[in-house]
Amino acid sequence: MMKYAGYTLAAMLLISTTAEARYVGPLLVKEASTGFVMAEYAKTQKCEIFAQKTVLTTNFGGGGQLMSVETKNQTLSGGYMQLIEKAQQTKLVAQSGAVDGPSVRYYAYRINPNDSVTRVLLYDENGGTGVIQNNPSSEALILRNVIESLCPNTLQGIGPAPVD
Repeated sequence: MMKYAGYTLAAMLLISTTAEARYVGPLLVKEASTGFVMAEYAKTQKCEIFAQKTVLTTNFGGGGQLMSVETKNQTLSGGYMQLIEKAQQTKLVAQSGAVDGPSVRYYAYRINPNDSVTRVLLYDENGGTGVIQNNPSSEALILRNVIESLCPNTLQGIGPAPVD
């Protein structure tokens, strides 16, 4: 009986680990685009923050003519799920913004007890429609700050180069 004790413990650890790690998608996401511009200046970025890495995908030119994918390793730890759950409970505040401008969206994924996933909006400035939706909770702001720390300024460098 003692001979199998190690196998039992190993099996229990494996089952426990796989139950917590079923969702392998991103926990936090930032999407940004230049909005209505000439194709030569069009740029979209999606920054996905996973538990063990950050993936930044950038498309250049109208129709995604060129694409770049950067991956960097990091480890998320702490109470991310609790922050996401609390942010989900907060009512979004909507207001009007500019139309035909850049767009930026921040959201998180909440892993539910039944292993389904719920997308939680933290902030959305839709330059196409002019609608801005903000999650005013302190938890949403903390999560957006994490996203900003791990993702570069996604709209930096948009537009024509300076002329000397």
